[in-house]
Amino acid sequence: MFKLGTISQFFSLLYLGLMPGAIAAPPDASQIVSLTGDRLMMQQGSHRQQAAQVGDRLENHSQSLIVPGNNHSFARLVLVGDRQTYDGLLLQTGPAPQQTQYRFPCVVEGGTITLSWQKGQQRGCAEGLRIRPNPEGRSPTQHLKIFAYQMVLSPAAASAIPTDSELVIQPSGETPICVRVTTQDKRQIVEVLWGEIILSSANHPQGLKIRKGTQYDQGELQFFDPDTRLATPVMQAFFSAAAWSNAATSTPLSGEIQNHIDVIRTAFATAQ
Repeated sequence: MFKLGTISQFFSLLYLGLMPGAIAAPPDASQIVSLTGDRLMMQQGSHRQQAAQVGDRLENHSQSLIVPGNNHSFARLVLVGDRQTYDGLLLQTGPAPQQTQYRFPCVVEGGTITLSWQKGQQRGCAEGLRIRPNPEGRSPTQHLKIFAYQMVLSPAAASAIPTDSELVIQPSGETPICVRVTTQDKRQIVEVLWGEIILSSANHPQGLKIRKGTQYDQGELQFFDPDTRLATPVMQAFFSAAAWSNAATSTPLSGEIQNHIDVIRTAFATAQ
């Protein structure tokens, strides 16, 4: 059992660890723009799961999107900010051999994600996207920490503090960014395909800057050819405008998403 004194000490350290001005406004919503495969589900709290639909929105931290681990199912979401404008983040959950769960606004558990932040400063989850292993892999201590964060902090602030076996990734600089994260049991692999990120973990709370063409694998850094990965049909489809627009997407939102894709595709072409 955890003693009250231990919990009180943890909360004190948590407050001391907060930095003024480090908290950014969270997105207003995440909107599903595309679904592939079957048994993709939405859940709110402990309520019964319901089939996810294109156009559905996640708007509070009790909501999640669950993509089954079958190597072919995936979902694409865009983050929506104040006044229903695009919040600068494209997020694909799955496909993967294990379940991928996205929790609004800035948490992913297990599986595989591909994401892209747009150029500039208008970026959803810029304060940190938290990458967790599957829930069943957590220790009681991890559950206590996560509970404490949720009680004391807003979801946005909680995303910036890594706990054991978790990673937090943030955009670095203002160039467009593309990242792929794969979780295999407790092993988490981060590939930076474009731009630069800051990756924080329990072992590196100060954060590591990781640039295009670098892979982070359990604390080890390795180099790879990002252009080869970006040229694959999977990544070409990810950066297709048709993949991120549908009848449920408003015209202004579609235009901003199109601009994001155009800018990063131009950057790809210019670099070659």
